[in-house]
Amino acid sequence: KYHLNDLLLSDYDAKYVLILTDINFALFSPEEFDIFLGCLIKTAVTHPNIQFLLKPSENDADCFLNKTINLGSYENITFVQSDPVLSLISLDSLIKNSAKVVVSTASNVLLDCEAYRKDIAVFRSNSNALLLNEINSCCTFGTPDELTVFVESKEHSPIETGKLIEFDNLKFREFIERSFKISKQPK
Repeated sequence: KYHLNDLLLSDYDAKYVLILTDINFALFSPEEFDIFLGCLIKTAVTHPNIQFLLKPSENDADCFLNKTINLGSYENITFVQSDPVLSLISLDSLIKNSAKVVVSTASNVLLDCEAYRKDIAVFRSNSNALLLNEINSCCTFGTPDELTVFVESKEHSPIETGKLIEFDNLKFREFIERSFKISKQPK
């Protein structure tokens, strides 16, 4: 439906804000989850011309579906797992093709966003403060107003985790050749 909006509204930008979550309830309290959800809903409601794609991990998808707030009732929030087309698109493609803006909880998806040089706002709470201190540079939010500023801003800086290791195929092949004897196959 985020493509359909483009046809109905001449001033609509079909790019989307991608929301990625991996809520670990051993880390986050139920109150923090509600704050996160409130930030998303308030920001989406105040920006009806922006499409928000919500892609929770398989572990926390039920948490979003079981809330008394029905996310499906918001025209510009699409739950990826329940959409017949979007559910077929890989997470990698969703990240790569999103507008430069991604909203997330702290998880390994931060490395994907860093690799694609996506601007990302990471949910900040008391539970993940130590983890966020391990990241070199990252925009964070803890209130709807902070998330709104991030979504509306035209200038961001991509996340720098300091944990992304670039893959160099030549170095890997040299390592394999040094470490293992590769017999020459007859032609």
